[in-house]
Amino acid sequence: MQPKTVGISLVMCWAILVAIAFWLFAYKDLRLFADDEVFTRFPEEVASTAISISPLPENATGRLVNFWNPDCRCSRFSQAHIEEIMQAYTGQGIEFVLAVPRQSLVDQALATFPEASSAVVVDQLEGLSTPSAAVFDARSTLVYFGPYSDGAFCASGDSTPVELILNDVVTPGEVVPWLNLSAFGCYCDWPATRS
Repeated sequence: MQPKTVGISLVMCWAILVAIAFWLFAYKDLRLFADDEVFTRFPEEVASTAISISPLPENATGRLVNFWNPDCRCSRFSQAHIEEIMQAYTGQGIEFVLAVPRQSLVDQALATFPEASSAVVVDQLEGLSTPSAAVFDARSTLVYFGPYSDGAFCASGDSTPVELILNDVVTPGEVVPWLNLSAFGCYCDWPATRS
């Protein structure tokens, strides 16, 4: 075998190994957003948790609760999209609240998302996937729960689920509730309560 052929073969093997490693790293957390059990019990749990945060301010048109866990590798794909949403809808009366799995993350969450009005610890929601959002209308009715978008990487744009429902919330009229639990993308389980 000629040295040139050996070099090309080594480069090809290296490229294949890098591609496999990238695939495993980037797509390890691809799965359905929720299992069947979550469909039956979860919306009420999300609603009661988020409503207990605090009453909506008088001039608010709605609230988005961002379930954020920086330990989830998928969070890095959604962060820019979440920041875009917060910047776009803060001036339209949407209040943003951050939900984190433990007290030690409250300050980090508020520093990461400065448009949020507060951060709360939510440690009792077994089966929750993250990154995810719960959207409430002005009457504190849960009108959306699910991911920010589908797919391996969090896509942004006016046609993502969260933006579609927020457009309905800030527009006068009735909002049709949407539980977007069958999406496929990069999600992690919400951490279990630590004793």
